[in-house]
Amino acid sequence: MTELTVIYVNYYSREELNNSMASLASFTSIPYEVIVVNNSPDEDLSSLESQYENLEVIDAPQNLGFGKACNTGIKAAKTDYVLLLNPDTYFEEDTISKCLEAYKKLDSESTGLLTCKHLYEDGSFQYCSVPRSDLPVFPFIHVPWKRARFNSKQIFNESKKVIDLHESSHYTYAVHGSFLLAPRQLFLEESFDEDFFLYSEEIDICRRLNNVGKKSYFFSESYIVHSSHRASESIAIRNQMYLSSGLMVLKLHGKTGFTLYYAQRVIRGVLIWLIIPFLSKPVRGLLRTHLKDANPMSKDYLRIFRYGKRINSYKPLKSSKLS
Repeated sequence: MTELTVIYVNYYSREELNNSMASLASFTSIPYEVIVVNNSPDEDLSSLESQYENLEVIDAPQNLGFGKACNTGIKAAKTDYVLLLNPDTYFEEDTISKCLEAYKKLDSESTGLLTCKHLYEDGSFQYCSVPRSDLPVFPFIHVPWKRARFNSKQIFNESKKVIDLHESSHYTYAVHGSFLLAPRQLFLEESFDEDFFLYSEEIDICRRLNNVGKKSYFFSESYIVHSSHRASESIAIRNQMYLSSGLMVLKLHGKTGFTLYYAQRVIRGVLIWLIIPFLSKPVRGLLRTHLKDANPMSKDYLRIFRYGKRINSYKPLKSSKLS
């Protein structure tokens, strides 16, 4: 009996999607179905439907954003469990079966979303279990010295404390969204907030599940490979990350909290520009990249004031840099 549906959101990632589904078929021992919500309607996926018997493609009329596309796929699923999986992931072992078995052994009353260990293509560690302390905490008083030493990826991946955290299975505040396993009913009761166009939507749903006593779970005894190329190659996508983080602050702390957060981000950006000429060349490069990514003077941040703490309070917040 099929009890799991794997849901992908596609956005011009047909080749990655095909590779991911091929590895899914090679390494998964339990029966499953696949739903692809196609956010790039001019990209034809019909050949994949003929290649994979258990695949259903839902063509969206436009790019719905990640959260809304996930909600669409979850509503269309018919199985007891769903797995939200990024197209830029692939398997090297029977990860899904192990994760599903692990989830069933957990207390259903206190468990939210489950993820597994993530590795980059070279086998190196990838951060995906998110403690509450890693999220913005009011009143946001901190000095970003790490930006002068590391890029955003290295800030987490170079930390021994974070690596040690991922060595064993544990409950955590939130998990990253490239692999999310849970009962379908849980996703129907706490759906993705469609205000988030891309990024932070998985942290937000984990936050709301925490509020009703359901913690996320990190399973360390199996893994996926997650390439995560697009974020590293596109300034527009990295800018969307910062914009979605700002919306997350509003959802966490309200408009007063976001006002303080936005003000300190602008002030910090101005101060960085003032001191950049006096720093070494490598540090100047890191800080300039950070400012381009965060783009603190962007008018996009002002749009966040239109939103509310409730979910789906406005249309998806999309960076003006994204096509």
